[in-house]
Formats: sequence, structure tokens, C-alpha cells
Amino acid sequence: MVTGKCECVAGCRGRGVRKVSLRWTRAGKINLTVSEAILDEIGGVLARKFGWPPEDIAEGRKWITEIARTATPAVQLDVIKEDPADNRILECAVAAGSDYIVSGDKDLLRLGQYDGIRLNNGSSGRGRATA
Repeated sequence: MVTGKCECVAGCRGRGVRKVSLRWTRAGKINLTVSEAILDEIGGVLARKFGWPPEDIAEGRKWITEIARTATPAVQLDVIKEDPADNRILECAVAAGSDYIVSGDKDLLRLGQYDGIRLNNGSSGRGRATA
């Protein structure tokens, strides 16, 4: 499973369904995969929107990388024109061989699926990623 940046940010901040998803990842019930680009975007969101200092961002990044696998995408996609950064989520999911992408992002959810990978908002079940 690949998760969008907002889901990881919400999980880091201890909120809702996203917190449960990260808890399931820590318990080994689902496999979460991120990429360096996703981690960088999470750090940027935590700094810009929530005023996290660099040391807290580094701690959050470390925590995520301890529970998630890191994929290195081999392709650069240009599927989502409205927000090109969302393509990093798709690239990670393809590289990881994910079954699901969990995101609240409307541009991603509008796809419904991509390359056999189902997209959902996190309230419709669990997924697994296979490398």
C-alpha cells in the first residue's frame, strides 16, 4: 500500500483513520511503501502548514522509514496534470507493486485505479504492497 502525503502527515499528527493505518503498518498487518520524493513532500507539508522545526521533521521521517519500505521508482509519470506532485504517489505504487493507494487527494481518487492499483480514501479497507 502506498499512502498520500496528507495521510502520512495526519498519521504523524496522531489523527483518525490515518493513525490507524500507520498503527496497522507497525503491527505488520499491512505493508506501507514510500519513496524519497514522498518523504520530502511530507517534510515540506509539516514545515509549511504545521510549523514543524527541522529536528521534528527529521524525527518524523525516521519514524516513517522505520515502519515503511522505501521504493525507488524507475519511471517518471505524467498522469495527473492538475497536481504533478501527485504523480510521485503513482510512481511509488508502481515501483512497489502495490495493490492499493490510500489517499484523500481528489485528483488521485478521481482515477479510481491506475495500472491495476486501486485508489481509495482509507475508509474502505486494507491493502498490501508486494515488491
